[in-house]
Amino acid sequence: MNSDQTNDLSKALAEAQAEFPPIPKTKEGKVSGQSKKSGQDYEFSYQYADLADVLSAVRPVLSKHGLAVAQLTEVDEASVMYVRTRLMHESGQWLDSAYPVCSINADHQKLGGALTSARRYSLCSLLGVAAEDDLDGQSA
Repeated sequence: MNSDQTNDLSKALAEAQAEFPPIPKTKEGKVSGQSKKSGQDYEFSYQYADLADVLSAVRPVLSKHGLAVAQLTEVDEASVMYVRTRLMHESGQWLDSAYPVCSINADHQKLGGALTSARRYSLCSLLGVAAEDDLDGQSA
């Protein structure tokens, strides 16, 4: 979804993207499991930037270009929580996206972790920045 006009926002976002610094990936995630296809066990690790690292890197540049981000939660009629990330420009133009988190019936500790991850994924996607290693090849 977006405002009727996005020309000022689009120009400001393009300028901001050209200035975003590399986001340091200071955290490590580990994944292990069993392949559904081969039945073999696997384990690998990857580097990522957490939400605080992403926000620290992009906020000064966004502000410089008259941009701000807000992230709100919504719950639909099926009790699924979404995070709505809205990119706003000083002109009043905006662009947003909704990202599913999980059912609100989940354990609230797990819900909090899922919400933080959803906020990071949604923010990075909307701004066009990478905050984790590309893991596409890991599934092969």
